[in-house]
Amino acid sequence: SAAPSDGRVPAAALRMSMRLARRSSYYTTHVALPLFMITSALSASFWVDPMEADVSSRLSITLVLLLTISTFRDTVNAIVPRINYATAIDRYFSLSLVLAT
Repeated sequence: SAAPSDGRVPAAALRMSMRLARRSSYYTTHVALPLFMITSALSASFWVDPMEADVSSRLSITLVLLLTISTFRDTVNAIVPRINYATAIDRYFSLSLVLAT
């Protein structure tokens, strides 16, 4: 078929649309809930009686959980697609790291 002589480009004869939806329950159960449990375990350092235990007990709990959050974040970042903006999960990880320090 030849192009029209007035220079116009013919329109496409087929138009397609697609609707995609993301199921957030995976991220809730596999990322947010475990991170909440790790972060809430940070309160265990406050349960250690300062009169009966030295400071190293509190610091060891905090350090282990800080490293756990960091490792968990690296694991999650390895399985989610790379994007150039911060998501809610990224902000949640950042908040957890701030609470751990």
